[in-house]
Amino acid sequence: MAEQSPWQFETSSRRLVSRDPFEAAFFTGEDDEDQVFARTDVLIRESIQNSMDAGLGHAPVRVRLALSSSAAALPAERATAYLDGLAPHLHALGNRTVTPRRTPPMEFLVIEDFGTRGLDGDPARTDDPALDHPAKEDFYWFWRNVGRSGKRGEDRGRWGLGKTVFQATSLINTVLGLTIRRDGRTLLMGQAVTRIHSLGNEKYHPEGFFCCPARSKDIQLPFEDPPTLARFRADFGLQRRNETGLSLVVPYPPERLSAKALLKSAISHYFLPILRGQLQVEVEGPDQPHVLVDVRTVRDVASALDWDSNARKRHHPRPPFDLAEWAIERQLQGMPHELYLAGQRTAPQWSESLFPEATLHALRELFAAGSRIAVRVPMTVETNTGKLLPTSFDAFLEHDADLAGGEDHFVRSGMKIPKIATLRVHRGLRGLVVVDDQVLTGMLGDAEGPAHETWSTGESRPDQNYRKWKWRVSFVKNALVHLVQHLTPPPEGLDEDLLQHIFSLDTPRGPRQSRKKQPEPADTGEPPEPPALPEPKGRGFAVRKTTGGFRIVREGEAPCPSVLRVRAAYDTASGSPFKAYSQFDFQFGGRGGLKPTCTGARLVSAEANHLLIELLDDHFEIQVDGFNPLNDLIVDVQPAGDGQA
Repeated sequence: MAEQSPWQFETSSRRLVSRDPFEAAFFTGEDDEDQVFARTDVLIRESIQNSMDAGLGHAPVRVRLALSSSAAALPAERATAYLDGLAPHLHALGNRTVTPRRTPPMEFLVIEDFGTRGLDGDPARTDDPALDHPAKEDFYWFWRNVGRSGKRGEDRGRWGLGKTVFQATSLINTVLGLTIRRDGRTLLMGQAVTRIHSLGNEKYHPEGFFCCPARSKDIQLPFEDPPTLARFRADFGLQRRNETGLSLVVPYPPERLSAKALLKSAISHYFLPILRGQLQVEVEGPDQPHVLVDVRTVRDVASALDWDSNARKRHHPRPPFDLAEWAIERQLQGMPHELYLAGQRTAPQWSESLFPEATLHALRELFAAGSRIAVRVPMTVETNTGKLLPTSFDAFLEHDADLAGGEDHFVRSGMKIPKIATLRVHRGLRGLVVVDDQVLTGMLGDAEGPAHETWSTGESRPDQNYRKWKWRVSFVKNALVHLVQHLTPPPEGLDEDLLQHIFSLDTPRGPRQSRKKQPEPADTGEPPEPPALPEPKGRGFAVRKTTGGFRIVREGEAPCPSVLRVRAAYDTASGSPFKAYSQFDFQFGGRGGLKPTCTGARLVSAEANHLLIELLDDHFEIQVDGFNPLNDLIVDVQPAGDGQA
């Protein structure tokens, strides 16, 4: 590499482990169509969440997304200034977008934010700041870390992986960034993420930096000279002049990336802060004339877009503008209804006891009349030090006869969590859960994966800070479906199917006999088929007997809970089988214990005669075998938030 090349890659030592980056895999879909949506959505979600986390607070954050046309592409002779020294590294990996002998005109995507602080901190920092360090050190965390983040509970992102989507959006895996900070400094730097590769006799690390060669002897340092900064602004048509913030340039974006898709994604995922006046989004490109989306224009802009009507895909359902505006007004005026505190040292559970009697009566009347519902749900979060932190979230419901199925929207810190769907079978109902309190957003944020698409009890990050967090995540995640359940009055008369989730396995008489002798089957010469179990009613799952065991499968149209609590015991002649359970009967888990086989589900815990199982997929099956076939088996399966095990 030429000594004065702005691109610098570090050589690798034979003593070090070779590692190819894998981070972009977090943000890709499983097929071509899903990949298009995944890349566009994560690009939008990462861009806007970073900007809102860096907001100054005294004005709306404005995010500008500008996709160049082929006619407005940067000419090859000017593009080479930003690629000098990079092409050989790309060529070594088989990337032919840019070669040492050919630089095509550079189409590009610009992402700028305004009303933000920019990348503060020491540009030469190479180690983590102390916990009590006063500065944010954004420059260090953005450019010099992958999979590590300086963000905290109130921030929307904190994995340190989402920013890799900028390089993943470029056909040459590159991003360039200019920032103006509150200290008045303007800095220009870039990064390319490749793989371990060799040039000549040298082996290079995956990450390379676009930096000032005259200053970058011990550590890569950004450009700060006015001519280079002015040329960068002009080449890529940046709006930024003296305002603090960050301007990113993604060179050579994929052809399938469209400005209209960026616009739709921004409205879909950030409708709430737009309606609150906290966010403005500006979009332009070859397929989309310049448009500014803010609280005054968002409805008109959205009305000109095509929203998904396919209930199976639902990549971008139309945002619930009416319900969201009503919810914002209720929050500003004071929530009209509030429940009792849900759980303290114990895990919170949905039950009728959470509702003050007058509140439950009023809410049922409103719900039966088709009126909107607004409820504040107080709860606590318990830290690993045993400290209980008070918090709350707000839930809203409305009826809409035009909905073919149920529709729900979960929003944390203004960002929609798109892959939570609990009201699908509740036709004509729309729900909205809004989580703004910093205590709860911190816990839920840790329970999200890198793409921030759902709240999962399968994550390990919350273990570092919280106790009993899985129950609390499930409590919030299932809030809407439980609200509907409790606001729908119970049916009059006897419900003969109420306990159909509890069943027994009828077996030959053994050491412990069932309480009721079964009639002998007629002798047909064929072994009798085991009697069918009663069908479950409205629970979303069924419990089936097997030879020497049982299995739990998806069944019916009812929504499934996130976590199942399972307990089992051999039947007794009198009294509760579960109270009579002995470890000498059988045990789950451990050495020699019975182990469930899970498909589309994950075993959370197994102890004595109790199982806790998280459902990961809509099509799941849990099977447990190995019970004594001479004993009558009783199995009780409950959603984890309901009842006591």
